[in-house]
Amino acid sequence: MRRGTTTIARAECDYRAPAHFGDELDVRLNVSEIGRSSFSLVYEIANAVTGGLVATGKTVIVDYDYAAGQDGAARLRVE
Repeated sequence: MRRGTTTIARAECDYRAPAHFGDELDVRLNVSEIGRSSFSLVYEIANAVTGGLVATGKTVIVDYDYAAGQDGAARLRVE
């Protein structure tokens, strides 16, 4: 088996409203896309009391084999 590592290739965050120290927040996470050697996660952060959206975000995670200099497509499989 090849030895690779996952790397965050892209991270984005859009702030929608302020949150303050002591606020109770709900964080929701979903897998939005699964590719050949990567997958994307989307996030929502909301105020737990009001339900108001505080922030949204997305990360793209890539499996990469640095020793071989190629993506880890053979290792990243959904079972």
